[in-house]
Parts: sequence; C-alpha cells; structure tokens
Amino acid sequence: MELLETVEVLANNSVRFRYSCPVQILQTIARTDTVHCSPKFGIGDHLWRLHLQQRCAPPSNEPYLSVHLQLCTQQHVVAQFKLTLVCYMDTRLSKSSTFRCTFQKTGSAWGVNHFVPLRQLTGAQSEFLYRDEASNAYFIDIEVLLMVCDTNESQRRRSLSISSNPCPANVDRHRDADSSARRGHAGDRVNGSVHRSPSNNQRFTQAPGNSFIPSPLTIPLRAPLLYPFEHLEGLADMTFEVEGGCFKAHRCIVAARMRPILPAAILPLQPGCSVAISVSSAVFSAFLRYIYTEELPEQGVMSAEALLDLYLLAAACEFYDLCSLCVRFVEPLLTSENILNIALTRFNAADEVLNALYLSALLENYDTLIQDPKFEEIPGHLFRRLSLILRSQETVPPICIPAVKNTLSKQLTWLAESGEYSDINLTVGPQKFVLKAHRFVLASRCILFSQAMGSKLPSSQLSFTSEEFDFSQRAWHKLLAAIYSHHIDSQHDFSAEDVAIVLKMHAVFGMDGQLKKEADEAFNYQNALRMLMYSTKHQVPELHERAIKYVGGNFFTLLQEEPQVWELVGELPQHTVVSLFRTVIENQGFSKCQSIGQTQL
Repeated sequence: MELLETVEVLANNSVRFRYSCPVQILQTIARTDTVHCSPKFGIGDHLWRLHLQQRCAPPSNEPYLSVHLQLCTQQHVVAQFKLTLVCYMDTRLSKSSTFRCTFQKTGSAWGVNHFVPLRQLTGAQSEFLYRDEASNAYFIDIEVLLMVCDTNESQRRRSLSISSNPCPANVDRHRDADSSARRGHAGDRVNGSVHRSPSNNQRFTQAPGNSFIPSPLTIPLRAPLLYPFEHLEGLADMTFEVEGGCFKAHRCIVAARMRPILPAAILPLQPGCSVAISVSSAVFSAFLRYIYTEELPEQGVMSAEALLDLYLLAAACEFYDLCSLCVRFVEPLLTSENILNIALTRFNAADEVLNALYLSALLENYDTLIQDPKFEEIPGHLFRRLSLILRSQETVPPICIPAVKNTLSKQLTWLAESGEYSDINLTVGPQKFVLKAHRFVLASRCILFSQAMGSKLPSSQLSFTSEEFDFSQRAWHKLLAAIYSHHIDSQHDFSAEDVAIVLKMHAVFGMDGQLKKEADEAFNYQNALRMLMYSTKHQVPELHERAIKYVGGNFFTLLQEEPQVWELVGELPQHTVVSLFRTVIENQGFSKCQSIGQTQL
C-alpha cells in the first residue's frame, strides 16, 4: 500500500512530504505505460500530488521514470520545490532536482521528464529499494520539499492547514524526530534478516535472486548539510562572485572547507564579504554542492574542461575523493580534438596526476597530434617528458591519488571545537555553560533549530538550563561535536554520560537518528548502572527502562566486576531501587526455572 506522510513543517508556507511508492506500481507503469498519481497533500488552500509515468529518452529510447508535481486546485500559484529520490545507503546516490515554477490552473505540472531509468528502480540490485516488514512489499521513497511563494489574499488571511489524503499526518517535533531515527542505515543487521518495521525502519539494497540482504558498509558515513539552503537562505552571510553571478554561502563552512583557495588578504572572513572565483558557474555550483553535502557530480553532465577545473579546486582543498572521480570521468573525454588545447590552458607542472593524464592522452594520439601546429606549443616540461617516454628513457607515470583526507565530518568537528565564526551562543545546564555554535549547522542537523532560525518559534523552547539538562561541560561539548560531525567516536573517551546526553537531546533537538543509533550500540551491561543514574536524573524514560533491564539481568555479574555497585545503587531514588530489585528477582526466578527444567530433561 502506498503511503503519503508529512515529514517536517519548516515554515508556515513550507513543508517536507514523503511518498512511499510500492515497486509493483513502478512495474505496472513500465509494463502497461500507464500513469499513476500519488495521494494528495496540501498547504493551506492548495492541494498537490505526484504524477508518475514512463517516458523514453532519445536516442536510445530507454524507459525512464517521469516525476512531476501537479496542482490539484484552481488557484494560480508560484511554488519552489525539490524532488528527491532517496537512497538511504549513501545520500550521494540520491537523485534531486529543484524548481521554481508558476502553476496556472488545475492540472498544471512541473518536474523531470527523465528522472531515473526504470531498470534502476525495478532491477534486482537497485539501491533505491527497501522492504516493509508489515506488508512484505518493496518500496521507493520520493521526498517533496515544497514552498508556496505566491498566493492570493484569502489564503494569506487564513491559518495554515496541512493535509495528507488519504493518510493525514499530525506533525509533532518529537514524533518526527523519532520517525527520522527509525530510518536506519543500510549497514544495520536485524537477526540476520532485512526489514522495515514501525520500530526499526531500515533501508537496504536488493541482492541477486530477488532476496534482500544488508549491503556491507564500504563508504564512510556522510554528514551532509542542507543544500540548496531553501528556508535557511537568510542565514547566508557571504557571497561568491562567479561569471557575473552570485552564490550565497556561510563563512563558517567556507572557512572550514575552502580555506586553501581563499586569498590571505581577506582572512578572517568578514560578514557580508564577497569573494571572486574565476571558474564557470557550472563548475562552482558543483563544487559548492560538494562543499556542503559531499555529493559527487554525475557522469556525462560536465565537459572535460569543466571536470579539470573542478579537479583543480578539489586538489587545492585536498578533497581526494572528488579528485579521483574527476580523473575517472575526464580520462575517456580526452581526445585528439581537445587534448592540445587542454594541455596548453590547464597545465600544472607540479601536479603529477595531470601530467600522467596528459602524457597518456598525448601518447595515445601522437600520430595525429604531431601534424598539428599547436603541438609545438606544448609546455616545455611536458614536451621533454613526452620525448623521453618516446625514446624509452622514461615511463608514463601512474595516476596516484592519495586516500581521502579532508571530510565534511572532520572539518565540521574542527569548527565545533574551535568556535570560529560562531553566530549563536547556547546557554546550557543549570550552571549556564556557554557553547559557541553556528546557526546554519544546527538548523541543518536538528528540527528544533530548523524551525527556530526563520520562524516564530518561542524563544522559551530554546532554553536548556533546567535541572533535567544538568550535564557536565565536557559532555555538552562532546555532544556539539557529535552533532556537527554526525558521528560519535565511541572508541575514545566515551562515557555513560555521553550516551545519556545523546539519548536525552535526540528527542529535544529533533535529530535524524544517526547519533541515537550509535549511542544505542555503545550501551552495555557494564555502563548500564551509570546509565540508570543518568536516566533518573535527566528524565529519559526510554533510557531508564532499558537500563533497568540491563542491570537487573546482569546484577550478579556486576557485583563481581564493579566494586562500586552498592554505592551507585545507594544514590538511586527509592522507587528506582524497588523497580531494579523486582527485575533482579524476576530474572533470578526465571534462571532457576530454566535450571530446573534442564535438570529434569
């Protein structure tokens, strides 16, 4: 059964919806060439739906899935929207397109004619498919981020109403955060099987033989920020001037990620500053997207010259995964028609990767190029090496690109720890510790801050100084670094308090579930007693219940291994001690029953 749900209300005119489409519908579209429409969803007086059909792309006539957003009401409206085919294995593989269009009347539709080949969605190894445990059906997810930009006066006077027909969704910050948390990573394993359930909503790839198995985690976890900025565009505090155009950005992200290519004279970056970059708009757009999301460009989209310009930017910033992709894409594009011009305009004697790339192309096309007058203009260093190779006195150097060094996760961790370019001070705990933070990063990571930064959210909801938030300053700083990096380093200096603060603030901030998943994995019987103390002190019911079970089930083992057991138990409230020992007795009784049963057998 298909499902339409509201994921997040970003503003009073901007909502994120998710449409879960069964693969049977896609197979029917491919087989019968019919049209399918999603359930309707709405903002205010405007109702919308997704329009799916098959379209063939020339010249091969390969069938593609066509996805359009269609207006279902009479009013004229201007809307900005983003369509995303979600890949939960690796967000870089998700397919997205952004639009700003005028919908004139009922039935007006805008979108993508050739979104993705249908064979990629229905094939045995599609990375976009997942299995729903309840229905045992396979689905794809299409997200719609919709913002109504222009509407009539009657709607302006009305309050916002969100509808998802036939499945209405009540949007609540805490529930939506939990829903996001349930959308687990593709590397999760559940009792050897793969499924999606209300308590464990995991995405997996499909294996040959029409059976689903978890994909091994070979790609490091990504930490993408929101890009395009959408409702957070107002937080941008600098611009880049490229080919007469203007790209907005955030000083904190630019300083953390792009410092090597910034002129020293403009550092530190000042609010409202503008930086000129001498590359094409297409190249810089792809580079800026990578800066914010680590999304890599698709093959066949950029020319050889553009890929080389992108490579040079990436190499300067030591983004070696992007460098590797650019080299892989550009190598087959170097031909006898363009190699001379490229070698003349994009030569760097110090870059051995480019030297190896150019030398290979020059040698491959030598008989043709030697007749071109431009051949004599090849830079001397390159010409000398080419001559030595032709005389067998030197070999073509291998293309060697270093391992990934600078990642978004690592550089955002530095940003959290240094506090450079911070634009918000968070006061936390009864001691009123001050955390230097960055509004854009927090808004990209947490629903609470996403709603607060451009909104009418009461400032009281951003207060974290009550007794329930009484964590140490160290724990708060580690939490901030974990939020920025989208990862918990549980192998180094990671305590029970760190697990407790993640589980507590996950629901308060409305995070996507990645940190909660990692904190859950760090939970064990050895730290469960301290977890029980923190759950009582900080009012974390989920943690309290789980800790009681862990401690109660392993109490006698703890007595042997933990010398401070009775001291820690003595610090617990009376009702918690009663619950704990009731669990201990129940587990002891169950163990005795098991022993008696085994003896009788």
